[in-house]
Amino acid sequence: MTPLDSDALDADILAGRSIQAIKRYRIATGKGLAEAKRYVDTRRAALAAEGRVAARPRTNPAFAVVILAAIAAGLAEVIVRNLAHH
Repeated sequence: MTPLDSDALDADILAGRSIQAIKRYRIATGKGLAEAKRYVDTRRAALAAEGRVAARPRTNPAFAVVILAAIAAGLAEVIVRNLAHH
C-alpha cells in the first residue's frame, strides 16, 4: 500500500475521473471496491458542498462522441431518403 494522496484523489474527482479515484483509494488503503466507491462518492458530495464540483460525475466524453455519431448517422439516413424521393 502507498499513502493516500488526497490532493491527487480530489483532482481525479474534480476532473470526473471516478474510476481513477476509486483505484487510487483502493491502492492506498487496501479497501474493497464497494467501500472505495462509497468513499469517493462521499468525497464528491463534500467537494460539491464546498462548491468545487458538480454533485454528479461528468459524462464520459467518449460516450458523448458515440451519441453524436449516432445522431449524425440518423440524420444522414433521413436526408438520403428524402433526396431519393425527389
